[in-house]
Amino acid sequence: RRWSLDVMAAAMGAQLITVNVTPDGRGDAVVCGRFVKPEERRMTFAQFAAALREREGGLQGSRGTLKELLLKKGVHYLSLQDDNLRTEHPQLASDVPSSVTWFEEALGCAPDAVNLWVGDERAMSAVHADHYENLYCVISGEKVFTLLPPADAISRDLAPRPVGRFAQRTDGAWEVCDEEAPSGGVVGADGDTAGLGGGLGGGDGGGLAGGLGGGDGGELGGSFVEWIGIDPAEPEQLPALSGAVTVRVGAGEMLYLPANWFHRVTQSAQTVAVNYWHDPLQSAVPPGQILAQFARKVHRALHGHGSRDRQADAGTADSKLIS
Repeated sequence: RRWSLDVMAAAMGAQLITVNVTPDGRGDAVVCGRFVKPEERRMTFAQFAAALREREGGLQGSRGTLKELLLKKGVHYLSLQDDNLRTEHPQLASDVPSSVTWFEEALGCAPDAVNLWVGDERAMSAVHADHYENLYCVISGEKVFTLLPPADAISRDLAPRPVGRFAQRTDGAWEVCDEEAPSGGVVGADGDTAGLGGGLGGGDGGGLAGGLGGGDGGELGGSFVEWIGIDPAEPEQLPALSGAVTVRVGAGEMLYLPANWFHRVTQSAQTVAVNYWHDPLQSAVPPGQILAQFARKVHRALHGHGSRDRQADAGTADSKLIS
């Protein structure tokens, strides 16, 4: 009840926030062969809540035809990342811990970012990987994760995709516009603004955050992003030997997602969640050793510090020096 849409809107007042809007819920995803970012809109939380309640927006369970796609009002998803809870929603930040104590102690560092996520089953984060240790906490609703290890066969689909961004015209139709390069030049395969129905070709699906940096990482020369075009939630799209696993995280539950693991995320209903991004564990240590050491630190953080565990960690450090 503390974080219902109405309560959150009242707490935020007239302050403007950034909301991602797409025609069908897919942002930072491969659409018609291009890596397409969501349209970013500034609005109050109350305006966002009203848009979220409009169930006629977006496509539910079906991609539909391009004509249907163009006629939709759009799916609103509060998913800016980049520490948005503390930077854009300070009135709400005091309602949750600044960090999860046992997780911070286990990793040895404070969170680099704390993010707020609010959306419903129409919104989907396409498959990607983040270069952060991620602790995902669901406050209300349910998150549905499709998880794949870093070396999963799905990574073979990683390929450069021309970059675009969704934009809704004044007549309500959606189009994909070329994204500008950092130098100010126009990027994209054809150099022109292209509509969803024209000249884009290809299929659609999810993506991998290129360079494992999350967000807009992985851009190649400003005009392409390395991204995956497979949706792991569609079994027929998965390559043989893929190890995709579905995990449901309900209200009051947390999921630890190690750095560089692929994940596709959606919601089964309207959901509010907060996640904590921490700098990754040292990549110079073999992965199995990292996880074993991390498990010991979590145990100590939860149950106290034992000399045997400290000696075990000392042995780990010694082996690291001579390996």
